[in-house]
Amino acid sequence: MALGGILTGSKRRVAHRLAMPTSLSGVEAMARFAAESAQVVHVIVPRAPGVVEHARQTARQVGAVASVDLRARTVRIRFAPPR
Repeated sequence: MALGGILTGSKRRVAHRLAMPTSLSGVEAMARFAAESAQVVHVIVPRAPGVVEHARQTARQVGAVASVDLRARTVRIRFAPPR
């Protein structure tokens, strides 16, 4: 039984990319979703000036809690319902 192509990996190079909202409106939507659903939501966006402050301000406005992780090229934001 020939198993040559099974579990050997991709034959072509595939660039892996993160799915990220292209605007800060995605951050606002996820903050609102976290507050309304009482669920924790993680959002990854490109690192840019003002992203962290925008996330924290949005969380305050909708009644969620924001935690931020700065990465080399991205910002990971964790929105959670208030305790």
